[in-house]
Amino acid sequence: AGKEGCKTIREVATPRFSLTLKVTPDNLKAFVDVTPGEELALQLLTKEELIALLAESLSAGYLEEDSIERIVDEVNNKKIVEMRRVSKGKPALPGRNGKILFLVKKLEKKSPLQFVDLRYIRQFDNIEKGTIVARIYPPSHGMPGSDVFSARIDPAAGSVYEPELDSESLQAGFTEAYTTIVAQRAGYLEVEGNKLTLKDELSIRGDIDFKSGDIDFIGRVKIKGSVL
Repeated sequence: AGKEGCKTIREVATPRFSLTLKVTPDNLKAFVDVTPGEELALQLLTKEELIALLAESLSAGYLEEDSIERIVDEVNNKKIVEMRRVSKGKPALPGRNGKILFLVKKLEKKSPLQFVDLRYIRQFDNIEKGTIVARIYPPSHGMPGSDVFSARIDPAAGSVYEPELDSESLQAGFTEAYTTIVAQRAGYLEVEGNKLTLKDELSIRGDIDFKSGDIDFIGRVKIKGSVL
């Protein structure tokens, strides 16, 4: 949040100066307006005085002393200070989203067709039954923050990654650190969005000739075309 929508939490008026203390709606930043008074020349404002005054309303640990020092200098030189930041809290850090890490070369299914283009038949791995094909890592909780009053700000947790597993060909296993995805049969891993399937039949679209080279697949091969 910037300076918009700030709310006033304290006003001080003395013959030497007047001060208005404001905070942002999320309580992460505090600003002051300070106006010199007629009697300021009799006793100049000091940095220590202003810090003590602000610490009555804000957490002393988040006060910005360099900014406060500049404010004191300007006010003592009869300048009006408006919306100058004097404190900044520590925002919460949101948690990391859960994610999947593939441990084998997979085939991305990009259309509803059930056939594999010849260009892609060497771009995935032959997978044996019992192979761990992927790991799913859980989201992290994030780091809490603190506002200008030292009140705790809870972080937003990361979102869980939930793939759709084909129950006949893949099974989830669990460890303390992550979830494993284990092949329940031999074949290749097909990924369509968040849906994972272990295919035991390779359906090829197109004709096969000597230019195609060897088709090395651990399961069944189905050709939609001619073998020349």
